[in-house]
Amino acid sequence: MRCGKVSHSDIEAHRAMFAAVWDVHHEQITAGRLETWVRYKASPDTVVYEESYATAVRVSGALSDGLVCFAAPSDSGKAGRWWGKDYPGEMMPFGRDQAEVDLACRNGYRNTIALIDEAVFRDTYQRCAGREPEFLASGGNFIPLRPGRLKTLRCEINAALPTSGDSGQQPAAPCSDDEFTASVVESVARAIGEEVEIRMSQSQKRRLLEQAREIAIQSNFRISIYGLCRTLGVSKRSLEYAFQSYLQISPARYFRMLRFNHCFKRLLAADPARHSVKEFALELGFTDLGRFAGLYRKFFGEYPSQTLKRRPNKSAPKISIGRPGSERSC
Repeated sequence: MRCGKVSHSDIEAHRAMFAAVWDVHHEQITAGRLETWVRYKASPDTVVYEESYATAVRVSGALSDGLVCFAAPSDSGKAGRWWGKDYPGEMMPFGRDQAEVDLACRNGYRNTIALIDEAVFRDTYQRCAGREPEFLASGGNFIPLRPGRLKTLRCEINAALPTSGDSGQQPAAPCSDDEFTASVVESVARAIGEEVEIRMSQSQKRRLLEQAREIAIQSNFRISIYGLCRTLGVSKRSLEYAFQSYLQISPARYFRMLRFNHCFKRLLAADPARHSVKEFALELGFTDLGRFAGLYRKFFGEYPSQTLKRRPNKSAPKISIGRPGSERSC
């Protein structure tokens, strides 16, 4: 699996990067400094990338043999001309096997694109949706979607892409080539309107939970759920499914409770003569101290100032198993 983020000031360098999957020409059609950047992730069967052009560019040519392509443009991406026409509302651009592309991108164009081996796409779609992807035979350039699904598709696919410029580095939640392809195909199928069940083993759920927990702690709980999904390379729906099915709690509520638990432990271990409640609250991202104190009392039955003043009970017995004098005995 390869992934990274790269920038170009040469349109030919940008074109050459995707020469194996696109046979296209790029022409700058407005004045200005041409700058592009790409975030990408690639496996042997699937390539996903988000691209952006600072100036207006015309892209024309064709898709390579044996591939299917799906696009989820941003609002700025929709603003151009698609095959000589305006973007047709809640639709998803797609193509297969040498399909022609002719796109006039405006300044600030931004688009997310998924390319998948057609045979692999058909097989994966059949397994996740329970039927053949009949829309591939339509011969058109767009697939109708349910309201709001294009934005959701874009967010889900972008969640798998790296945010840093360290090319070759995988996101925090590594997955196999098959899992990566399946996640992209399932997102496409849901956007079209298929009822797709999320498939995740207990070990995968637990691994995702532990990785999410570690990232949240490292950020001092300042990372958002959306940011967490992007870092992990999963959709918000998958993260919520893992938490609900494994812990029967939403990710947002879990991390809220975890943040209070960390604050409780720090207050209990701190010296009240050297530390304050405000210090720990601000460190963990609580800015409204009055509201923080009220919620803290609701969770723990006492105010944070009371926790800071009391000492841990060191006289409590320590329970263990083993004969006296052994490593496991009291």
